Amino acid sequence: MTVRSLRSLGVLVVAACVVAACVLAASGSRAQGVEETTLAVPAISLTFSSTFLAEELRLWEKEGLRVRISIVPGVGATNAVLSGSVDFGLGGGATLVRAAARGQQLFAIAQLMDRMTQEAVLRKDLGEKAGITPTTPITKRAQALRGTRIAVDGVNTINHHVLKYLARKGGLDAEKDVTVTPMQPPNMIAALKSGAIDGFVMSVPWPVMVSRDGTAITLASAPRGDLPELSPYPLIQVLTRPGFCDAKASLCRKMVAGYKRALSMIHDNPAEALATLRRKFDKTDADVLSESFELARAAASRTGIIPEAGLKRAIDFQLEVGAMKPEEKVPSLAGLYTNKFVQ
Repeated sequence: MTVRSLRSLGVLVVAACVVAACVLAASGSRAQGVEETTLAVPAISLTFSSTFLAEELRLWEKEGLRVRISIVPGVGATNAVLSGSVDFGLGGGATLVRAAARGQQLFAIAQLMDRMTQEAVLRKDLGEKAGITPTTPITKRAQALRGTRIAVDGVNTINHHVLKYLARKGGLDAEKDVTVTPMQPPNMIAALKSGAIDGFVMSVPWPVMVSRDGTAITLASAPRGDLPELSPYPLIQVLTRPGFCDAKASLCRKMVAGYKRALSMIHDNPAEALATLRRKFDKTDADVLSESFELARAAASRTGIIPEAGLKRAIDFQLEVGAMKPEEKVPSLAGLYTNKFVQ
């Protein structure tokens, strides 16, 4: 090999090394730019479609964020935030204002669902015995709850509160006239089919499963318009602790940005969103999932903005079901949330 060839080879080797170093440096820079956080979700339900889309499609990673998700049933998700076990949790505006009234500090940074997705189902034979049809007034339908065993996902969850609210519409007291049984959604299906319970209140897709297969009738459905006075409603919000976003604004910005990507997909590309969710709900009948997704999609926020009027509605709802006492004072609502990360 000539001296000129050796020199040329040397130049190529040096150039290759420089390129490799640049690639490694860029990779290292990207790796250093990826932050990590934790999120508690109350249940595997289509109410949390935006969360599962962001997870399945790695939408947070596109924002430079890795999110470790834990399923923490019911109010345990927000309790995990309060205790500092996780950075973020999903909960309702009702939880936010109730916690504030009791000196427990939570802070909302985005709203994911603007309407309730809860449905109450009742064993088919009991519904037929009570003479319930789709045109039966809601007050009469609610009276069919008397003496029944109804499951909810936990005490003082939104599903429990909807049961109380529905019972009141029928002139009943859910604490005396209904036996409330807390259990997780998959167990509700089995318990209903075995006769261990008479019905349940839960968000989609669980109620749709038993109404479509003939096990139960739909006693009342918020997403189908049976409770119009409760719409709009701050059903699901992204919650953290006060001051957390001041110290870690980047985490909050990336968390909300990932959710905004997911919400946009739900509204603007529903076919792809549904196809993606089928991976998470792979044991769910295709028709059940499609129907449930459309109900959840109608309730999903388009903007992520938290309206203060919704929080006021959440206070009124909780006062009516006895989840809050009239003497409980809620601090200024303006101090409980921010919209700066969604705008």
